[in-house]
Amino acid sequence: MGPEIVPQPVGRLAEALPTTVADLPWGHHAFLLEKVKDPAARGWYAHGASAHGWSRAVLTAQIDTRLYDCAGKALRNFSQTLPPAQSDLARQALPSVEALEEELAADTTRDPCA
Repeated sequence: MGPEIVPQPVGRLAEALPTTVADLPWGHHAFLLEKVKDPAARGWYAHGASAHGWSRAVLTAQIDTRLYDCAGKALRNFSQTLPPAQSDLARQALPSVEALEEELAADTTRDPCA
């Protein structure tokens, strides 16, 4: 009888990895390790690339425009500057910060800090 054929251990690795890591091509990982030194920022970009299906070109654009540094910095001071009725109306009329961040993450044509 010949040698037993067993699956490679790396096949089980995908089950233990977070989907962000498992979903990205190795080139994205290599690029992130090379270009993004901050581990928190690297994870944020990896999550964005996984969630939004960014190509490496889009990922490069997001890093070059410092999306991580600028995302979530929009301040809302409606309750401090407007009367209660107008403050509530302004909050309802404008999209949420999360929705704006998703739009910015998907749009690679503009500078998110501008």
